[in-house]
Amino acid sequence: MKMSGKLLPRAAILIVVALAAVLFAGRSELRIGSTADVTTLQVTREGVYPAFQTTIRNPERVSRFYQAAHALIKIPPGGGCNPGPPLIYHLTFLNGTTVVAKMEIYPHGHGYDADYHAYTGPLVNGCDFLLIEPDDERALTLQFYAQAAHLFGLPTIDPLQP
Repeated sequence: MKMSGKLLPRAAILIVVALAAVLFAGRSELRIGSTADVTTLQVTREGVYPAFQTTIRNPERVSRFYQAAHALIKIPPGGGCNPGPPLIYHLTFLNGTTVVAKMEIYPHGHGYDADYHAYTGPLVNGCDFLLIEPDDERALTLQFYAQAAHLFGLPTIDPLQP
């Protein structure tokens, strides 16, 4: 039986595709900011307040918080700001050991966005925001603050708040 000239290239392509599928089966890369499942959240606090660090390993709670962060309203540049003492919560969302996203909560703000535009947020000092890396800034809400504090096991996100 003789193979025709058209079948040989098609067979070679199918073999290459099958080999690639076998070699890369089970390997997946998660894009930063993807909607893939998040299973773990690592939190560290820095600033003028005592350091704080925790890891949350409850996939359901971490996923709800991740979705809540993405549901916050984006902040446009503009307006003035009077930031408080430095306070940053660094958040690393993981799926197993793979980093899915990095975010930072600035309860006192830093006064300017990545392009050094001053802006006003929705709360009293007008500076607070969530940064979804690399440059997606979101307005924080009292509900998000409460959800974060509960998830992190803190009485409040801002040690200055009662």
